[in-house]
Amino acid sequence: MSSWQLARIRAQLLVLACLLGGVGLLDLAIGARAGWDAFGCGEQSQTFSRLELASAKALALAQAARRGTRVGLVVGMSTADWGVDLRQLEATQPGTRWAKVTGEFSSFTNLLDIAHRFEHAEVAPARTVLCVHYAMLLGARRYKGTRAERVSQIAERFHKSRSSSEIARLVTLSWLGNNRAPAANAIELQLGGLRERILGAFSQPAELMYPPLPNPFEDSVNSHAPMHPSVRQRHVEGLAAAWQRAQAPGSSEDELSQAQALTEIVEIFGRQPGLVVVLMPEHSALRGIEPEAFARAMLARALAAARVAQPVLVIDLRAALPDPYFADEVHSLPAGRPILTGALSRALAQQAPAP
Repeated sequence: MSSWQLARIRAQLLVLACLLGGVGLLDLAIGARAGWDAFGCGEQSQTFSRLELASAKALALAQAARRGTRVGLVVGMSTADWGVDLRQLEATQPGTRWAKVTGEFSSFTNLLDIAHRFEHAEVAPARTVLCVHYAMLLGARRYKGTRAERVSQIAERFHKSRSSSEIARLVTLSWLGNNRAPAANAIELQLGGLRERILGAFSQPAELMYPPLPNPFEDSVNSHAPMHPSVRQRHVEGLAAAWQRAQAPGSSEDELSQAQALTEIVEIFGRQPGLVVVLMPEHSALRGIEPEAFARAMLARALAAARVAQPVLVIDLRAALPDPYFADEVHSLPAGRPILTGALSRALAQQAPAP
């Protein structure tokens, strides 16, 4: 290798080192000002791409309904995405084409953002299945952890690869590594909302604002594997503490906002007579720590406050899935999907069909 090639390589390495050093200093400065876990305990917001997809699906379903298709809609979070098989549901609901729309980070405020997109598109499903969990009444606050806890979690996740564990540990200990997901979501949400407002100000039709969706009835595939048992334990312990706080004297703003969001969701989808609320399956470890009477009363008050023509039916499927079929405390494994969908189909068949 010639001397000029060596000099070029050294210059490139020097530039790279300066860039990394600059990023590191910036990371330290932001961490010192905002705190290492800047988004800790904050309510987690979903990505704009999820909201954009909801708008595109709402527009496509509205067009399908205008063409005479009898539309059934499954609304929920990732538990509905993993656990409900639309084609299996269609086999027991003749004449209805089922679609699915789901939000991110299990809370009613996030799901309300999805519902507003369907309200704006004037979608009128013949039947709507609203899939919920009691814990959604608590919101989706980001867990505020310490560096030691995050390092321990990384060690569990990468226990088979020491090199991967060390790289992940170094990344997570930085401010950007620890806050990259919520920071990216917040930036994307602001930019996406700005784009919508600009296009709306120029009177662009909604069909041109969102990517076309050729098949809004397409279903997702559940190919998920079981999570480490410590993940379920950590989630259940966190929810147990959250329920204890919720039962303390005085309601927090988070719980009130979640209950109000549920009421608005029911009012939006309850304009049609085919709305049912489904309590989705939960692992026995989670059901064991939930204050059922307290949670049921919270849910009932939120539903009763909704201005709908008729009372909303609630179907309780929390014990419909045996523990071995859970990936964690609420998500179904692939083998559990037909069991869950079968239980849902039977419950819907027992109710009077929507007009």
